[in-house]
Amino acid sequence: MNIGLVLSGGGARGIAHIGAIKALEEHGIYPSHIAGTSAGAVVGALYAGGCSWEEMLDFFKTTQIFSLNKYARNKPGLVDTDKFYDQFKSYLPKDSFETLQKPLYITATNLLDGTLKVFHRGELIRPVLASAAVPGIFAPVKIKNGYYVDGGALNNFPVDLIQMYCDRIVGVYVNPFEKIKSKTSSTPITSWKGSTIS
Repeated sequence: MNIGLVLSGGGARGIAHIGAIKALEEHGIYPSHIAGTSAGAVVGALYAGGCSWEEMLDFFKTTQIFSLNKYARNKPGLVDTDKFYDQFKSYLPKDSFETLQKPLYITATNLLDGTLKVFHRGELIRPVLASAAVPGIFAPVKIKNGYYVDGGALNNFPVDLIQMYCDRIVGVYVNPFEKIKSKTSSTPITSWKGSTIS
């Protein structure tokens, strides 16, 4: 049975995704496909790349977002998103979706035309950085001819990206003040409160 894992955006609350993954594995649940956006794209990429929950937690503990050497110069935003590339590279040495242990789908918003872009092939790290680039705080990430920011702006819970591949979906939604409904899913969706499985 294929089990999909969907990880929402949520800024700092995205660290809760790691606890949910740990709980799933303790119950013998290992997702076959992953979709994520914003903080969920970061955790999803690390998990799909083979990082343990301890390694993912270490990543968040050691990432200094507002250190002086990361401030943006001549770019919109306070923080230069591109300056996180090397830190990601130390956890994801093969910068490619094709080298991941699990299929991964992430979203980012193209500022030039206001459309949502789904990334699941080719270069990995820059799309992950783009997906987590909250506008106004992080500078947009240039990928080919587009400038991309937080995928959560248009789709903060991308169940639709993997539901066709999976028999069941486990979703971790860390923005509890909004109601989540599956649009047209025939895939069973299970819901937990708190760190929300949907």
